Amino acid sequence: MRLDKSRIPLDKLYDPRLAKLEADICEKMKDETYRLHVCLHEAAHAIYMERAGIGKVIFGGPTVSYDQGRDWFDVGSGTSSDRLKEKWSSIL
Repeated sequence: MRLDKSRIPLDKLYDPRLAKLEADICEKMKDETYRLHVCLHEAAHAIYMERAGIGKVIFGGPTVSYDQGRDWFDVGSGTSSDRLKEKWSSIL
């Protein structure tokens, strides 16, 4: 399993907190029950987004981003859609 770190600024890629977070997530993903719960949770997001008219749902793996204001890393399990990305990018 790989953690998508494409949203991390270059100067934060070697932050020890990120390395620990990645190791923790990789360890959790070894547990079959945990993976099942993550899949069910993400499927529920997909159903909600489609019913809300968000559009085509895209599943990816776990993703991490960096919040500069909090100096912290946030992890998501990986449900998204093109229209949702467009909406948030226009707000941010």
